[in-house]
Amino acid sequence: ESPCPIVAGAASTRMPKRALPSDGSTKKKAKSKPAGPPLPNLHPSQRALVNKANAQREKELPVLITGKDKEPGLGKTYVAGAFLRECTENEIGMLVIYVAKNAELGKDQAFSVGANVSNTPFQLSRATSLKREMEAYGKACISVTRTTLNQLFHPHGKHKENPAQLPELAVSLGITSVLLCLDEIHELYKTDKLAKAVAAMRVELHTVKIEVVGMTATPEFTVKGIRENAKTLFGCEDLPEPLTYSEEEHASLLASLKQLPSAPTDWETKDLG
Repeated sequence: ESPCPIVAGAASTRMPKRALPSDGSTKKKAKSKPAGPPLPNLHPSQRALVNKANAQREKELPVLITGKDKEPGLGKTYVAGAFLRECTENEIGMLVIYVAKNAELGKDQAFSVGANVSNTPFQLSRATSLKREMEAYGKACISVTRTTLNQLFHPHGKHKENPAQLPELAVSLGITSVLLCLDEIHELYKTDKLAKAVAAMRVELHTVKIEVVGMTATPEFTVKGIRENAKTLFGCEDLPEPLTYSEEEHASLLASLKQLPSAPTDWETKDLG
C-alpha cells in the first residue's frame, strides 16, 4: 500500500438507519462518530502537519495550512480533511463548511474533506437533507461554492433583498459552532469583503462560534492591507503562522511522490491536494 493518500473510489454516503434508544423512547440521539466515508491513510509527513494544526487549534490560535511555500500538490486537501474530521470528533452541533475554489474542485475534493459527495456542491435548497445528517450524527460537513458562501454571509439578490442565510440555517439545524475551511484563502482576503462579513456574523451569531481554517501555498502577507484583512477574517490580533512541512518531512514526501505511477497532471493536483 502506498504511503501517500490515493482515492480509489468514493465510499457509500448512504446514512445508516437510526435505532431507537435502549430506554424505548423515540428521542433521537446524535452518533458520536463523524459523518462521511473514511479518509485514506496519510503519508507520515502529512500526518505530522495534521498534528501541527491540532496543536495550533488547542492553543486557540488560527490554523493556516501551507505545506510548502509556493509549492502546490503536496496534499493540503488531505491534511485539511483529516484535521477537520478530528475537530468534529467530540463536537455536537458543529457544521463544517468547506469552500473550494470552484464547483469542479469542490466535487473532486468533497470525499477528502468528509462532505457528502452526492450532495456536492451543496445548495441552500437542500437544507432538508442537511438537517437529516445533523439529526443522525449531531454534526455535518458540506462542500460549497464561493457563490453559496456569499449567500451564507452576505445579503444577496438583484437588490440585496435576500438576507444572509447562515443565521436562519443555524437556528433550523441547531448549530452551535461553524468551522469554515477556505481553500486558496489568499484570494479571499485580498479584499475586506468576506473578512468584514464574517466579523459581522460573529457579532450577530454571538452564541455560535465561527472558526476559520485556511489553505494556501501562497499566504501573501507582504501587503499591509492584506495582512489586516487576514487578521479580521481569522478573528485574531496577530497573523496566523503558516503551518509547513519541515525540510525532512518535505523531502520524505517528495521521495514518496516520485515512486507513484505516472498519472495525468489534473489527477495529481486533485487527489494530492
